[in-house]
Amino acid sequence: MVSFTAGGFRFAMEARHVRGMSRTTEEGDADAGRLIGLPEVAGERRILHIGVEGRRVAVGGPVELSALPASRIFALPPLLAARLSLRGVRALALHDDGAVFIVDPASLLGE
Repeated sequence: MVSFTAGGFRFAMEARHVRGMSRTTEEGDADAGRLIGLPEVAGERRILHIGVEGRRVAVGGPVELSALPASRIFALPPLLAARLSLRGVRALALHDDGAVFIVDPASLLGE
């Protein structure tokens, strides 16, 4: 999983969706916080290149690649999934550092 921050919270996505990372932002880069539905937070920024087309999404740091056992990932309960206003969030995980929202990049990017 590749983890990052957005809107002051910790998020992660499957590493297979991330094609690369850069430090330089460009005009027109999407902001992960805004895509998810959270306010943009100032601080360290990285650009993740996501999907086959390498869409550029600005995320907060630190960005980390780590293994996360499937036994620590939990699907959202149906009621929470139906009422959650955070776009692209599909599950919650228990990481050593605390709870992490798992996002689906295709849903996040509207694909």
